[in-house]
Amino acid sequence: MPFLVRWPGVIKPGSSSEALIQNIDYAPTFLEIAGAKIPPTVQGRSLLPVFKDSGKKPADWRDALYYFYSGERTHAVAAHDGVATDRYKLIHFPKTKEWNLIDLEKDPQEMRSFHADPEYAEVLADMKQRYAELRSEYRMSEATLPAHRNDLAWWKKRHQEKLKEVKNGGHELVFLGDSITQGWEGAGKETWAEFYGDRKALNLGYSGDISDTFLTDDGTLPKEIMPDFLHPKQQGYRMWAEAIEPKLKELGL
Repeated sequence: MPFLVRWPGVIKPGSSSEALIQNIDYAPTFLEIAGAKIPPTVQGRSLLPVFKDSGKKPADWRDALYYFYSGERTHAVAAHDGVATDRYKLIHFPKTKEWNLIDLEKDPQEMRSFHADPEYAEVLADMKQRYAELRSEYRMSEATLPAHRNDLAWWKKRHQEKLKEVKNGGHELVFLGDSITQGWEGAGKETWAEFYGDRKALNLGYSGDISDTFLTDDGTLPKEIMPDFLHPKQQGYRMWAEAIEPKLKELGL
């Protein structure tokens, strides 16, 4: 997408650049301009060297960039991620496990994918390697990529049920979370009724860190508490409830 910058006295008017930049570069750019220290955890790079050299990219500038798109209804575009260089784009669609390979030199309008073309086998392999490297660098995984479930029947049904509960109002205690929190309605159902049945509670998730509660004295997690080391059994939900009980009482709930 276009990126336009006007900075009289620093950027030469009419200059252009082929440097690959991303929106993660904004923060370090503004920090350097302001004379502030750029934290080592910031993933982007300051664009100041590019600005000051009439758009010429530094010798150690990135040769590829990684991106992801979470997908939503407005543009009717499937969730995907990929890697792009100055000539090629490799796109991966996780839901269907499909790849697209675009050659911007031969097909600047991006109307054809060369992923199945034997002549591009080496390019495809190289781009997949770069894709894997950048995902690793940015610590990306399926667990960190946003994904909606609006197309799943059970999700829609549950969403509508929760909207009705919220509309009824009167809740004084709300749990926010994921599948583990939803488990209060399964393995944790009895404990939920015992601890929160008369507390005007709404199960949407939870807040806080009580991880140590589930561990033994030697720091291990027993299978009796979490068989899959992720979702608690009934005993685990009781431990959870007992762990947050003092705080709830402190809050007058």
